[in-house]
Amino acid sequence: MKKILYATDFSENAEKAFHYALKITEKHKAELMMLHFFNTPPVWANTKLEDLGQMIREATVKWEEKLQKLFKKFDSSMEPTFLAVDNTSSVKGILSVIKKHKPDLVITGTKGKSLLKELFMGSTTKALIQQSPVPVMAIPKNADYSVFDMVVYASDFQNSDIKALKELIELIKPYQSEIKLIHVSTDNEYKSNQKMERFKELVNDKISYEYISFELLLFNRIF
Repeated sequence: MKKILYATDFSENAEKAFHYALKITEKHKAELMMLHFFNTPPVWANTKLEDLGQMIREATVKWEEKLQKLFKKFDSSMEPTFLAVDNTSSVKGILSVIKKHKPDLVITGTKGKSLLKELFMGSTTKALIQQSPVPVMAIPKNADYSVFDMVVYASDFQNSDIKALKELIELIKPYQSEIKLIHVSTDNEYKSNQKMERFKELVNDKISYEYISFELLLFNRIF
């Protein structure tokens, strides 16, 4: 991975996500981009275009300085790029940056500052995951950073799992992490074992990574 994009709303959850972004970027010796999107205040009909432009420029500088302040709280010798983007849609704002700068990974939190913001950011993260052309790592609000000794990958035996596993391996390769590929089934054990064995053959044929193990779990409810 050569470039990682971190998106923040400066909430507590977003700061936890930055810990992941910083450590992963350092491990990959990649370029780090720090992004915050903002909305300019409503513009009345008699507002001059040059005044609006000045408002946006001043807001951009203010938010970029806040990004720099966040970065300085962490002990790192990296030199990230700071981006503040004016956009009425958070998803479109992040997608526009992805299209322009082409990062290999996007890292963001899942919850925002207030209850309203939390609901908004939750839906934003879901929409971003659905629309992003690159992988998105969404950090839960209670997660604390730790080295990736083991990663659980939940599979439903789809061909798309192969591409996703290859992307995952690019992320964790520097850690030499174990991938535990699990399938949770509500079906009978014999059928599920047959499917697991067929999928295991497909994975071993398409993917070259020595630290993958497979596990079948039988439960009444998948979640």
